[in-house]
Amino acid sequence: MNPTKAETGEENWRDQVTERSNEHDATLRERDQALNPATTIDGVTAQLAQTLTQHCPDGPGHEIYFLDDMEMTCPRLFGPFGMI
Repeated sequence: MNPTKAETGEENWRDQVTERSNEHDATLRERDQALNPATTIDGVTAQLAQTLTQHCPDGPGHEIYFLDDMEMTCPRLFGPFGMI
């Protein structure tokens, strides 16, 4: 039995809606990943970030730290048994 014109039209419409929905879903996933990156830092980088965050009352980026400053700020990272 052949489908009617109405049935064929409805099937085409459903396929188009499904395709558009999948495109929207992919776009939303890309935007979510861009807005909520899942980057993890650890080790020396994490320790430096933690120390700088604690020592910058206005937030990181408002203070300038030179290597000598970092040695005084993060003594556990420097020195004879430090990581750097």
